[in-house]
Amino acid sequence: MRKRALAIGLLIAVSASACGRKSTAEVADDRATDYFWTKLSDHAAFPEGYNFPLFNLRGQLWVLRSEGNWFSADGTTWTKAELPALGLRTAYQKYVQFNDAIYALGTMEGDYQNLKVGSRIMKASADFKRWEQVAAQSELPGRVFYGATVFAGKIWLAGGFDGKNYFNDVWSSTDAVKWQRVTDKAPWSARSNPSLVVFKNRMWLLGGGIIDGPISSEAWSTADGVNWKLENEKMAGRFGGSIVVYDGKIWMVV
Repeated sequence: MRKRALAIGLLIAVSASACGRKSTAEVADDRATDYFWTKLSDHAAFPEGYNFPLFNLRGQLWVLRSEGNWFSADGTTWTKAELPALGLRTAYQKYVQFNDAIYALGTMEGDYQNLKVGSRIMKASADFKRWEQVAAQSELPGRVFYGATVFAGKIWLAGGFDGKNYFNDVWSSTDAVKWQRVTDKAPWSARSNPSLVVFKNRMWLLGGGIIDGPISSEAWSTADGVNWKLENEKMAGRFGGSIVVYDGKIWMVV
């Protein structure tokens, strides 16, 4: 039986989920493939936590934390970086990997019940030793709990919550400063915390929901941010976790 290894620094659990109906060939390929996990460390050098991003950049893994930032070439040995902690609250707002750099989108004070957001854009310097301010104020939509990804040379933002309203609009930017609303109302319902990923030359929006309310299990895709296709009304698996693309499939790590 053919085996492939999925290696990661810290493993909690894993659940694989395909977002559409599988062909007979795809089902046969799944049966011929045995995925397994390799534990690289019981405790990595960085503190335990959640809602922090992991980037694969310039041949290294980067973990961005409120206590500081760490990098590793193998997922086993981690080094605390000179790049200081920025303070972006990643449960609410996002870092994105764009043009061989890491950008921080926005600022926030309070919590989702008493929310004040800013539109500042920061960028890690070329040597990853400091943060550079790209713009003190930008056209970034004033919200939290949005989905964000990079697709077709642009940063994309979808959905989210501004403290009062939920959104189902879609925005894009070529520089993180100037933003264009691509569509006011996408066919998927207004929601917070959708996962936005790139898969098979399309942008996919998975899950999301309303705070203390209904959770969506739909899967949608688009090639332009305007025209969306419902790929699946109810995904397998469960809501939450991290969405990654590996070996021609979308995976949910929960």
